[in-house]
Amino acid sequence: MSSPLLLLIDDDEQLMRRLRAHLARLGYRVCVAHRVAAIDAALGGDVPDLVVLDWNLPERDGLTHLVKWRAGGALTPVLMLSGNVSANHRVAGLRGGADDYLTKPFDIDELVARIEALLRRSAPALQPPAPVLRFGPFVLDLGAARLSRAGEVLALASAELELLMIFGKHANRVLARERLLELTGDLDGERLDRSVDLRVARLRERLGDDARAPRWIITVRGQGYRFDAQISADEASRRV
Repeated sequence: MSSPLLLLIDDDEQLMRRLRAHLARLGYRVCVAHRVAAIDAALGGDVPDLVVLDWNLPERDGLTHLVKWRAGGALTPVLMLSGNVSANHRVAGLRGGADDYLTKPFDIDELVARIEALLRRSAPALQPPAPVLRFGPFVLDLGAARLSRAGEVLALASAELELLMIFGKHANRVLARERLLELTGDLDGERLDRSVDLRVARLRERLGDDARAPRWIITVRGQGYRFDAQISADEASRRV
């Protein structure tokens, strides 16, 4: 798993060089933009896990940009920096969409601690949603390990559900028998290919998938099996 990507937006080049070096030493990936217009070039197509945004930017204040991002649905955590110490300023920043607010000058260890806290809080939201697979009248929820039909949860034997989940996690790809044996932990059995075939046959029977003309668990001659399903998931949260 790659380290978190931080985007620093501030026109103070000396401060940004110092922060970038310090955060990189701590293992973070860091991109720096001195203007909002330079964000895309700085990121190079990547998506930041957290933004450190200065209030005072050359062309337009950071709060205006932040309000626009939030209105567009961006959920990326934002730590706002500002030289203004007034309570009204802090309240405006937080109400405008900042997740935290730190006044300049600041202690770099405090900045790091606030970054760590924001990343901890946002980690679950940044995880991609578990896909839901649809095949025929069935819906397989990979996140909940649950198979349903017409809204009713179906009870499968543990071995059947295990095999279906394996197929689901590799949907629309051919799985060799040897790979299926590895994933199911059946490598110590005898007549291994036959073991896989029997498990597939039982699962097909439970699903009503005719082995002579299967619709969902397809035999790929000389290669293995392919599980055909439509993959759907909620749109990932939009970010900056």
